[in-house]
Amino acid sequence: METHRSRQSLTVEISAHRIRNHRLQLGERIALRANAAALAVFTDLHDRARAYRYWCGSLRSVCAWCADVYGYLAATKAADRARHEKSLQATIDLELANTQALHALLTTAKTEVICVSAVGNNTFFYGEDLPDLLLTKIRLMQKYRNRKPHIPADTMWLPAPGTTWPKFD
Repeated sequence: METHRSRQSLTVEISAHRIRNHRLQLGERIALRANAAALAVFTDLHDRARAYRYWCGSLRSVCAWCADVYGYLAATKAADRARHEKSLQATIDLELANTQALHALLTTAKTEVICVSAVGNNTFFYGEDLPDLLLTKIRLMQKYRNRKPHIPADTMWLPAPGTTWPKFD
């Protein structure tokens, strides 16, 4: 199982490296272009590549978080728990940097890189408050990063405050 996970991690890292290289090449092309139309196209593509890289980075972090938290909870040896804690801290570092970069992109770039809803957050779209939510995510990751991994059994699937689960009879 550890080998399978290592292969998956390696595949994700290689893909992230390729995206990063393509993004850097786009950045170089942007710097070389004097033509305003070409500059606009390459800037748009560069911003979208950055957004895609941050999205992939967050997906990777979610997978790593699950592997490390559930691995920590299932571990019977102190050395295994320590390994999962160390890996989890590295994941948190990556996700903090990733979230900060996404926040910077959303608040400074002219390119619209993600659909947001004026109605608010829902199952399919983030609301226009996404940059604020990212700042909250950063604050909470920093606040709780040093707590021992734990998943309370009674809080996994609770309805949102003020709502109830639908009844299917």
